Amino acid sequence: MKFVVALTIAAMAITYTSAASTAKPQKGDPFINLIKDIESSDFFPNLTLERRLLTFEMLSAAETKHLKVLYDRIGYVTILEYLDDLPEDYQHQFIMYSVDHLKVEKEYYGYDV
Repeated sequence: MKFVVALTIAAMAITYTSAASTAKPQKGDPFINLIKDIESSDFFPNLTLERRLLTFEMLSAAETKHLKVLYDRIGYVTILEYLDDLPEDYQHQFIMYSVDHLKVEKEYYGYDV
């Protein structure tokens, strides 16, 4: 019995270490990674066409440091409705990464956010 338990633990350790070594850490901008994660998620196809297009617009705006311009154009209501459409585990990340990006843009362009 001890042999079976030891063998099971060894197999689990091998599986864990091989899975950990093959997992690729995400590189680059966390906000852009989050948007790409949203695009590849199971819930993304269920969003309205308008929301899916907005996701791509946000990705493009974040990549080109034009997130404030986009947010100013679409307005608070659209941003909040978009957030409401996201699953809870994405909402907080989206808010925090948006804030980080807006701070970077503020510093880059020198305008108030």
